[in-house]
Amino acid sequence: MKGRSKINRGLVCLAILVLTAAFICACNENDDNVTARQGAQPVEIGGIVGLTGGSPVWGRSCLRALRYAEADVNADLAAQGAERSVSLVYADSALLPVVADYLMRSFVYQGIRVVVGPLTSSELLTMQTEVNASGSIVISPSSTLPQLSTVGDNILRMVPNDNVMIDAIVQALLLKGIRSLAVMYNDDDWGTAILNNLKTAFEGKGGTVIGSRNYANLRPDILQGGLDDLSALIAAKIAADGAGTVGFLLISYDEGQGILNLAAADPVLGQVRWFGTDGYVGRDDLLTDATAAPFCAQTEYMAPSLKLTLTAKGEALKAKVEAATGLPATIYSLLAYDAFYVAAKALVNSPRDIGVGDLRNRILAEFRFYQGTTGTIDLNAAGDRASGVYYFWQVKNNAGTYEWQHVLTYENGGVS
Repeated sequence: MKGRSKINRGLVCLAILVLTAAFICACNENDDNVTARQGAQPVEIGGIVGLTGGSPVWGRSCLRALRYAEADVNADLAAQGAERSVSLVYADSALLPVVADYLMRSFVYQGIRVVVGPLTSSELLTMQTEVNASGSIVISPSSTLPQLSTVGDNILRMVPNDNVMIDAIVQALLLKGIRSLAVMYNDDDWGTAILNNLKTAFEGKGGTVIGSRNYANLRPDILQGGLDDLSALIAAKIAADGAGTVGFLLISYDEGQGILNLAAADPVLGQVRWFGTDGYVGRDDLLTDATAAPFCAQTEYMAPSLKLTLTAKGEALKAKVEAATGLPATIYSLLAYDAFYVAAKALVNSPRDIGVGDLRNRILAEFRFYQGTTGTIDLNAAGDRASGVYYFWQVKNNAGTYEWQHVLTYENGGVS
């Protein structure tokens, strides 16, 4: 992959610094994430979260949810008179794969048997070999890369892989009459996989990807260059077929808002429908952006989000996380809570030297009986969530106020 095939010395140095931070996060007596009681040594569970980098909102809300999970598990254990407790040991990966890999190696070295995280597929893909060679289990609340779906490995994921979302997007494109598609995508493993798999699926149903441009750098001139290239392709297609059959797909994380701001200045890009992925959808700050919000309403920007019905426990946790952080509690933060809780239940009832295969089976057994923030969590043979419903959300202008409105539903292989 462009710009990602070699380990930069600066990143290695950064990784070492972050490893030090991992120990600090676990040992700072003033940090409320440590709730171990006197007595038996607590069972440590790792957490790899992106507190800085491209999408810090995800990491900060996930960390708060993990802290609540730690506190709730220990409260339950205390009520049962148990001698054991659990302790969260977490560190910031900055969403950098090389850092996440170093953190995973550190946790394995420390004897930590379960790690919740990381948040991105690029991080998880980088540490895949280390994880599967270790005696530890990783549970990601948000990784969706299809190539990480492997039967019987040491990686579990709380969400379906991206092939489900890709099918939803392709069906939405066709339903809206889109037959020609321009794509701008984040040049990481996740973005590249979505582009490649979506291109195959869309063109297999008669559509055409007329061009794609990637970005690994958020410099405005680089982003603008990519948009200009796609604008020229779109202009030619509009001249030939009209604007109604042409669409633009943005595969991004939170940087999508900046890209939308740049695109708003291009009259050609404003003539076609825009679509997104679950990487950038439902953000409240977009709705108050004086440039991006009107552009999204004009282009009928819509994107899918995994729809999981929250239980009463989930609603209460969502409110607590948002009150504590002042940030939106994403579904991934709630799934991080569930992952920690299930892992803790499996670990405290297991011998310390339990084999990794038996540990995996115990975690899967706990999932089968666990009713968490999103109800029953059914994992398939590859350890991924077995199925998913996706809601498509569209930015609309409601009497001068911009809002996300649910416009389509993908369920059981169809869009309606």
